[in-house]
This record gives sequence, C-alpha cells and structure tokens, in this order.
Amino acid sequence: MKKGTRVEFINKNQVCYGVVEKGGNNKNTVVLDGGKREITAEATYFKESSHPLPKDKPTVMDKYSIKGYKSLGGEETDCFTATICLNGKPILYARNAGQGGCNSYNALKDNSDYDKFIKAIKEWTTALGYSKLFEAEDTWVSWYTTQRPYGKTAQSVITEYKEMLEK
Repeated sequence: MKKGTRVEFINKNQVCYGVVEKGGNNKNTVVLDGGKREITAEATYFKESSHPLPKDKPTVMDKYSIKGYKSLGGEETDCFTATICLNGKPILYARNAGQGGCNSYNALKDNSDYDKFIKAIKEWTTALGYSKLFEAEDTWVSWYTTQRPYGKTAQSVITEYKEMLEK
C-alpha cells in the first residue's frame, strides 16, 4: 500500500478506518481516524476503503490550502517551508526555523493577502467556537499539514485547545 491510501480493518470485531503513513509490501503503518493512534501491521491486515475521512462543516478556510510543505526536523518546533494558496493560487510563503518561535508569513505578490488570510483565520476560529486562540494561523498550518490528512477535524483541534487553555 502507498502512503495516503485510505484503509479499513477489523479490530476487536469493530471496523476501524485510517490512512497509511508508511506503506510497503510487508508492514504498513496506519494512522487511525482522529490522528491519535497509529498501528503497524502486515499489509494483508488492511484493505483499501472508500469510507470518507471525517469532515468539518464548511468554513471560510476551505478556500485555502497548502502546497509544497516540507518538514525539515526542528529543535523545539517543526522546521518547515510551505506555500499557502487561496483558491489554488499561491499567495503566501510560510516557514518556521524550528527553534521555538512562531511561523513567519510573507506575501508573494499582494501584501493585503496576509491581512485577508488573518481575517479568514479569525472568522474560522470564531465559527469553530474559540475566537481568542493565540497564533491561530500557526494552529491552522499545523492542523492542515499534520492532522487533517488523518481525519482529525479542525473542530476537535479547536475544542481541545479551548478546553486546555480555559482550565
């Protein structure tokens, strides 16, 4: 199986769903829906599935995507480079040096694209029930690249942040 393949399998008489993180002919590592657990098993344990990933309700951020994400390790935070797109067109370059600081964003053509992106992020967190999220744009990039592909919804991420920060 290849990385990114949607699969299903039976575990304790229950059908489970996930996405292949590391594929191969022998063993495969699958991240279960929700992104909280992964399992490694023989390829024959899994079969391809058409069962859809969990999805959020539509939001303003559905117009945004990330292309060319490259994770480069990092000391305290993920060191990465990426391009943020609006309706498929590149508008921002995003990066993090991986030394504990926040992400930086640079407009590719129009400086107002960053302001529009931040406005959309604020609308996104408000729609998901937590408008006070600090560095919400960094949360969106992290969710989009490392959790969304494995069925973790934005709603669950924001809810978890809200519960953690309001304790």
